[in-house]
Parts: sequence; C-alpha cells; structure tokens
Amino acid sequence: MVLQGASLTVPAYALTPGKVYSIACRLTILTRETTVVRVVTVRSAAPQAVILGGDRTIAIANSANSTQQASVCVASAMVLDASSSRNRDFPATDSRAATGLQYDWSCSYRASAIQEGLSPCSGGFYTVDGPRVTINPALLPPEGRIYKFAVVVSAKRYTCVATSPPAACPVLFDAATATAAVQITATQQAVLNPKPKTQMVDRPRAMGV
Repeated sequence: MVLQGASLTVPAYALTPGKVYSIACRLTILTRETTVVRVVTVRSAAPQAVILGGDRTIAIANSANSTQQASVCVASAMVLDASSSRNRDFPATDSRAATGLQYDWSCSYRASAIQEGLSPCSGGFYTVDGPRVTINPALLPPEGRIYKFAVVVSAKRYTCVATSPPAACPVLFDAATATAAVQITATQQAVLNPKPKTQMVDRPRAMGV
C-alpha cells in the first residue's frame, strides 16, 4: 500500500479475495484527533472469457448433390479456442490465472441473415473438449447457415486455486461468470477439383522423298 498525503493507494492483487479488511484513518489537528474506520470486503473478480480468432467463414460441401460432393474440396476442421480465458483473481503472468476454470459451450444458428431469433444446433458436427470446440465441416448441414458459438467461463473460488497443489473444490453455482461468442458463417462455396488437361502433341508428318 502506498500512502501519499491524504490518499492511500492499494496496488492490484495486494488484497486477497474473500477476506474483509479494516482500514483506519487518523487525523490529528493540534490537540484534536479523529479516527475513521472503513470496512473493505474483497470479492472475486469475474473471469475473462476469450475466443481466439474472432468471427470466421467456413466452406461446406453440398451433400444434397452427390455428383458435386465427390469433387468438392471440404475445408479442414476448424477449432474454436477459449484457452486464453483467465481467472482475474490472479495477474495475467501468474500460472494460476489459467487454472480452476470451467467452460460451458453452446451453439445456435440462423438459417439466413434476415431470420429473427436463433435456433439450437442439433449437434453432431462439432465436439467439445474443455476450452476447445472442433467443427467438422464435412458433417455440417448442407444449407448455408450462420452459427453462434458461445462459451460461459466460470472460476473456482480463490482459496481453491491459490493452494499448491490446487484443492479439489467445485465451481460455485453463484460464481461470477463471463461470456464470449463468435459467429461462424457456413457457405456452400464449392471448390471443384479441376480435371487434368490433355496435352496435345503435334507429331511431325512423314514426308515423301
């Protein structure tokens, strides 16, 4: 803590979340003295939710056309990565900032840009593995859709993460959360494999003598 004149500055992360502090200020003027006490309750900060890469577009194959399907180059798997999310009870440079986090993913979509509201995804084309979601474009519905993938990040209480090794504490139901979302636009962009061209060779004709 830094006391400068009538100001007291508390550096970030100097106080422990979950604890209660009493701060007393005593003012003396000549022979008169006055003391003021304030109670400060430190609460855990909401975590920071981040999905790397932002909004993206993915090409899908039109499975309704079997002839075209055989010659379409489908994009490789797309990974949505929220592992850069952090527990803000710790400095970003502290390894504990990346521990004790829980990730709850959801998927919804619009069939077109003018559709009002979102419908829940039926699943099957993506898998969830903690902070990451992998989208398999070969399993996407053939219709072009606009998908919204959202992740809700919640953190364990400070005392569970601060110990070494971290204590096996559950994530509290009333814990502060943070949400991040990205938009994935699936289009019917077909990349056809070009047929090999037949190279014509001019052969010299036989000449009579």
